Parts: sequence; C-alpha cells; structure tokens
Amino acid sequence: IFCGLLKDPPRTFKISAENKTCVAFLDNSPVSVNHTLVVTKRHVEDYWQATPEEKSDIWKLVEEVKLMIDKKTFPKPHGSRFVEWSACLRSRRSALVTLWASTKR
Repeated sequence: IFCGLLKDPPRTFKISAENKTCVAFLDNSPVSVNHTLVVTKRHVEDYWQATPEEKSDIWKLVEEVKLMIDKKTFPKPHGSRFVEWSACLRSRRSALVTLWASTKR
C-alpha cells in the first residue's frame, strides 16, 4: 500500500519524521489532528515479516512522533482536560503503526 507512496510521493505528501528503516507521515484520512502513520521503508507483507531492527525502529519512531505532537499540539498544561493517546499495530499488507491523540474533559 505504502510502497508506491514512498517511491513516488505526491506533492502534498510530507514526511513528519524518519529513521534508518522507517518513516512517519500524517494520515490522509485522520481520526484526529496529527493522526500519524509509521511504516517500514522496505515493503513487508505484515509486521511479523519485519526484521528485528525494523520493529525496533518502528517503536522508536512512534515515541519520537508522540513527543513532537505533544510539543506542537499540547504546549501548555491541559487544565481539566487530559490527553488520551492511542497506538494501534496494523499488520495487513504492511508493517504499520497508527498513532493519534484526543483530549477528554
């Protein structure tokens, strides 16, 4: 799914962060502001086919992106609100983690 996007990205496509084996970018159908996808650069059929290094890099990038979003979106104390983070491993036709935050009262 993402191989073509990474090889020939549209002009509107913007990488948020990357490391040696993975890349993070905003979802084009977000469930919340800053909904971000983290995928391996190398095509794999699912998460379980990723190398140990790729799996480690996925989770390192998830941590990095979460901190970036925190600083950008929630720079001040939230008062009576709290931020609920969700990270979901999806393993069909790619090694993908989807990451998003929402605020609750």
